[in-house]
Amino acid sequence: MNIGCRTRFPWAVRVGFAASWFTIFSFGDHQARVVANDSPTANGDLALLAREKGLFVSTDADRFACQAKPGAWIEVSFVLHESFPGRRVMSDIRTHLAGTGWKPLKEDWFNPGTSSLHRTGWSQFVDEAGGALRDYWMWKAAWQDAKGDVIQYSLVYSRPFRSKVGLGDVSINGNWMSAAQAQANRDSMSRARDNGAKSGPR
Repeated sequence: MNIGCRTRFPWAVRVGFAASWFTIFSFGDHQARVVANDSPTANGDLALLAREKGLFVSTDADRFACQAKPGAWIEVSFVLHESFPGRRVMSDIRTHLAGTGWKPLKEDWFNPGTSSLHRTGWSQFVDEAGGALRDYWMWKAAWQDAKGDVIQYSLVYSRPFRSKVGLGDVSINGNWMSAAQAQANRDSMSRARDNGAKSGPR
């Protein structure tokens, strides 16, 4: 059953810099649906489903979108008009998750041994988008509940390379995965890393 979604959306690998801060998987059966609206209230059923799984969705969200395969994973994305370093939304996310029993993970769920940005703060990098270089600031962290389900949030600011333009809008991506889906995705990434190491430079 797919709830409140309007069009078929084949979940596919994203290209460009996004691979460095969004969790990317192909689930094979392509049963996801996607809906995009100006606000979460414009598509309340999916926003409600996301909230029921523990995801934080701001009532001030702009450019809200949601993808879901009920029972396996849900992803929300939206933009907030909040200046860097996004202390208010980071606090809102942490408070919301702590209040519903989610515990912050000390390590990156998909990269065991790598400290979570809960502990290390914002990272900065340069990447190309639309044929032009851009500066990016990214914060990513994950939480787990007693059932083993995992929630991950990514916050990203960007501006043209070496620009002095203020960082006023933050792009937010949050995803919930069932314990089984989270473990399957973790194992998939581990195999991909192992295969990459084995096939390394010759």
